[in-house]
Amino acid sequence: MTMKEPAIEKTENRNAINISFQVFVTLRKERNIFYVGCDALDVHSQGYTEDEAKANIIEAIQLFLESCFDRGVLTEALKELGFERLRREQVNPVHNELEDSGSLMIDVPLHLLIAEHIQQTQTH
Repeated sequence: MTMKEPAIEKTENRNAINISFQVFVTLRKERNIFYVGCDALDVHSQGYTEDEAKANIIEAIQLFLESCFDRGVLTEALKELGFERLRREQVNPVHNELEDSGSLMIDVPLHLLIAEHIQQTQTH
């Protein structure tokens, strides 16, 4: 499983950025439950439908990344999971989904706002 370079999207708020991580997840169905997991981040979830399972894993990954970011340990957590920074020439974009093998790539958005702007809006 690979984690692609984050894509930064435009936003109307000049003090915010939207980053989207693309991660591989595995999806399998047992009885009436869909199990989905992102082994690279050691994050797993489930749902009664495939769409529910996908939505739940996206939320679980978002919560994991947000929690690590809030605690200032995102870099440490990723390194502990075995991630290392690649040079641009080492990155091979993955464009196709691998649903036949039970793996697919999903987008996980992460929204950040400059802290100073948050404080200003809360005081007004």
